[in-house]
Amino acid sequence: MPAPNREQWLNIANGFYTKYNFPLCLGAIDGKHIRTIKPNKSGSLYYNYKGYFSLILLAVTDCDGKFIVADVGSCGSNNDGDIFQRSVFGRQLISELNIPTKGTIPQTYQVAIYVCI
Repeated sequence: MPAPNREQWLNIANGFYTKYNFPLCLGAIDGKHIRTIKPNKSGSLYYNYKGYFSLILLAVTDCDGKFIVADVGSCGSNNDGDIFQRSVFGRQLISELNIPTKGTIPQTYQVAIYVCI
């Protein structure tokens, strides 16, 4: 799944503003545990706080719930923050993605940063 380019990021942010009146939003991030059987010789690595073995899906969606970025396969014992930092998207976010950094809040002259929720 290719990462959005700068124009696509701006379109995503415009979608959040148009649909939800939420300016400068580049996406919604969430994680989901996918139940699995215990992998051989994995110990408690895939055992999550909910009491079962899982893989984690971490995804970013646009305002319509369409996937922009997805990372699948982290161990169930990991938390969302660790998974995000180690994901391709998390690493690219810091240096490689052409994400707009600041914009003007519509109908104001106030400059603010773009966010993910």
